[in-house]
Amino acid sequence: MLGGCQSNATSPATSIPVTKAGSLKVLEGTWVGHTESGFTLLKIDSDSTGTYTGYIDREKKTGKDARIPRHWLYESPIRVKYVALNQEPNVFIETQRFRFDYALRGDTLQEIDKMGLQGTLVRVKPEQQ
Repeated sequence: MLGGCQSNATSPATSIPVTKAGSLKVLEGTWVGHTESGFTLLKIDSDSTGTYTGYIDREKKTGKDARIPRHWLYESPIRVKYVALNQEPNVFIETQRFRFDYALRGDTLQEIDKMGLQGTLVRVKPEQQ
């Protein structure tokens, strides 16, 4: 899923924090995406911050013996921004090193870059005890 990330040097000029959106409170919570070679976990708080965790098993991803460290784990605080819903991508997740662009579709975030769809995260809710 990191293959589609962009440098976070610039953000969309029209973006505003989620907390001023009201209608995007649906972003609050936990979002998960996984493949055979790894996973992405986003935790988004009500103040447009949160955490990003990404894991990749490079050997499984490439199908070759990894000469570089096989396991990659990245954790970072995030900032969440969005633009008008009639344009996509409309959700931007900025980590300390990367920016990920998403289209919000119900309880799904679809990662989009210049090459198209890169991955999907679904909103998950913890079990009630």
